[in-house]
Amino acid sequence: KYLHREIVIILINGQNKVLIQKRHASKKVMPEFWTESVCGHVPKGIDPLKAAYIEMEEEIGIKTELIFLFKKFVCTWT
Repeated sequence: KYLHREIVIILINGQNKVLIQKRHASKKVMPEFWTESVCGHVPKGIDPLKAAYIEMEEEIGIKTELIFLFKKFVCTWT
């Protein structure tokens, strides 16, 4: 059973520089931690690629073509 689906975007420019961002100090998980360019949850019923474009524009205001690299499954249990 999925707890939630998530997308992660790593933006690399033509000079091979990676855009990262610092999480806000008020975040509950890993505050002030340097992290990927964009990340976010995929709402139910939304295609993950569409969600990635939405998150990218919402978080950093950039519209650009994305290239899918891989899918990763993470499972946690206690």
